[in-house]
Amino acid sequence: MAQIAINRRDATSTGVAPFFLQHSYNVNPLQLGTPLSANRKKYTAKERSDRKKAEAIVAKFRDVFNLVQASIAEAQAKQERQANRHRKEARSYKISDKVWLKLNKQYRTGRQSRKLDWKNAKYTVIKVVNSYSVKLDTPPGHHPVFHINRLRLASSDPLPSQVQDNYQPLPLRVRDKEE
Repeated sequence: MAQIAINRRDATSTGVAPFFLQHSYNVNPLQLGTPLSANRKKYTAKERSDRKKAEAIVAKFRDVFNLVQASIAEAQAKQERQANRHRKEARSYKISDKVWLKLNKQYRTGRQSRKLDWKNAKYTVIKVVNSYSVKLDTPPGHHPVFHINRLRLASSDPLPSQVQDNYQPLPLRVRDKEE
C-alpha cells in the first residue's frame, strides 16, 4: 500500500506520478466494480456476506491508504523544515561590487600553506548571471563565472583612521606560469 501511495503522488520535478509515467494511466487500487445490485436482483446469503466482507476490506485499505498519504505529506514537510533550518538567504551582488574570490586546489599561488590561499585578489562583478552565480573580471585563461559561496564582499568603508588602498596580491601562478 505504501508503494502504491508513493507511486501515485505527483513528483515536483515532472508534475506527474511515477506510475503514470511508466504505465500511461493512473492507478486507483481501491475502487469497487459495479455494484452487485445492478447485475442481479436476488443474492444468496453467502454472496451478501462475501460482498460485505469485501467492502469492509476495501474500506480498511482506503483508510490505510489515506493514512499513508498523510504520513508521506507530513514527512515531506518535516524534512523541508529541517533542511531549511540551517539555510540562509543568498547574498545578492550588484554590478561593480568588489569581491574576494576563494581559491580551490586547482589554483595555487605558491604560498607555503593552503590556509593562506583562501583569497586571491579583489575582482569586480561584471554581470550577475543568476541569483547564485556571478561573472568576474578574472585574468584571461580563467573561467569568469563563479558560485556565490566562493565569493566574499570586499569592505569598502574603512574606519576613520584607516587608509583605503587597493592592494592586490601578487599575480596568480598556475602550473608554474604567471597569469
